[in-house]
Amino acid sequence: MADIIHGTTARPKPELTGAFTQYDPDDNQLVAGQVMPGIPTINKAGTITYPTRAHMLRVVDTERTPGDVFGRDVIGSDSTTYVCLSHGHEQKLPDEERVDFATAFNAELIKAKVARGRILLKRETRVKDLLFNTTTWTGGTLYTDVSAAPWDAAGSDVIGHVDAAFEQVIANCGYPPNAMLVGHTTMQNLMKNTAILARLQNAAILTKELIRQAVASILGVGKIIVGDAVYNSADEGLTHVGAWVWPDDYALIGKFGTDATRDEPCIGKTLYWTGMGAGGVEISTYREEQTKSDVIRAESYEVEKVFDPYFGHLLKVDA
Repeated sequence: MADIIHGTTARPKPELTGAFTQYDPDDNQLVAGQVMPGIPTINKAGTITYPTRAHMLRVVDTERTPGDVFGRDVIGSDSTTYVCLSHGHEQKLPDEERVDFATAFNAELIKAKVARGRILLKRETRVKDLLFNTTTWTGGTLYTDVSAAPWDAAGSDVIGHVDAAFEQVIANCGYPPNAMLVGHTTMQNLMKNTAILARLQNAAILTKELIRQAVASILGVGKIIVGDAVYNSADEGLTHVGAWVWPDDYALIGKFGTDATRDEPCIGKTLYWTGMGAGGVEISTYREEQTKSDVIRAESYEVEKVFDPYFGHLLKVDA
């Protein structure tokens, strides 16, 4: 990145951006980046193509005689339009505050973390609304309502529900699901299910993470992605009321993306415009002399897109 981007006086802070890119333990409860990994794009808006399940599953004639030409075809693709929207947040760091807290903590890093966190938490809510969506996932092949036997009831046939959804995804797209996405409360309910507990009795399990891995193995879903993020649901100025971003109403079984390419068959991905930076959340600063402050800015141009809902099956697991 250049020192000054497109005429702005804000200067990139790669040491702050890099600090979060390498590792940030506070991001562990956020799963948007796992279920919809990012794809860099040089255009802010346009059309993106992706492989179709219909073409990938075609049976073609491959037999040939000596001297004959080889059969060939063109990989079929579908497309969708996109517009990467600008998302950003700023935190002001007065000179007095920087000096006052200089011996206690890195005030600039804390402000950058807060600004970046605002963007990431909002992204989490957008992805939740996009994936736990009964308008996108509707009808018998994409959606099943099992809330008559809710997962918060210990005797619910969770294993049977997931097995049926798993088989439906394979029938729909030809690929086995690689994960199941649930909220925190749903995961807690799974670990209390009697049928699952019966299979865990003889397992040497020491940590909650190992328990989660064991439950994923029992359900045959590869891994369970748990949305543990919390937000303040109270109105501005009122006492904090913590609430889970991901509700306990749904579970999504599917083939989720794992890399930064558009050619990977999966539910969908996040597009990042690189025209205003390297992509993802960038940190920059500028001086606001009238308030004797440095302003720390976090910014990203991004949009989340579902490519093909048939790579997933949504279960309604609670009334």
